[in-house]
Amino acid sequence: AERSNRFAHAMRALTGDDPANVALLIGNRVETVETDIGLIKAGLGRVSINPRLAPDEIAYILGNSEARVLVYDPRYRDALDGWNDPQTTLVALDDLGVRGYESLLGSASAKTARYVRGRDEPSLIMYTSGTTGRPKGAVWTFASRAEAVRNMLLNELDSNAARVMAHVGSVSHGSGSKIVPVYLRGGRSLLLGRFDPSEFLQLVRRERV
Repeated sequence: AERSNRFAHAMRALTGDDPANVALLIGNRVETVETDIGLIKAGLGRVSINPRLAPDEIAYILGNSEARVLVYDPRYRDALDGWNDPQTTLVALDDLGVRGYESLLGSASAKTARYVRGRDEPSLIMYTSGTTGRPKGAVWTFASRAEAVRNMLLNELDSNAARVMAHVGSVSHGSGSKIVPVYLRGGRSLLLGRFDPSEFLQLVRRERV
């Protein structure tokens, strides 16, 4: 809760008072959770980018979404080669060479973040696979996202199903939409950086996924 508050305040300091989008190129890391919740608190849109996309696809999404901030894992720095937009602020998770994530959180307030957000403003923009052309950003507004979460809680994720969820697929897509409802159920999210059948089965057995 404290780290998501700090992230919300930090993002608002970088984007200003107007609605804006923040892109995430970080894969399945614990920061996915605090950035997701932090952006909801900040009233800003989240654009999650799958690290497996080609550099030109990533560049297209960054431009198309008009992301004001990009938070990225330095492991994926090569995917940004050739892309440059002076209007986008870069934040590196591991504090290497540019504005650092931990430094940013450390200098931000930990007070509860509750920024005003419009019901029809974007909360989550999920890009399609682009099978027949360029990927298209499917927009979940704050209102429609709230209803989607309510629907998951009513029809999909009861307290037993949401007790422990393993996110094996990329949380930049469908798997990431379960993070908030799992927490609302008081559950736990386990983020896997890769899929290995043997490791996965051991995890399921050990954690009772």
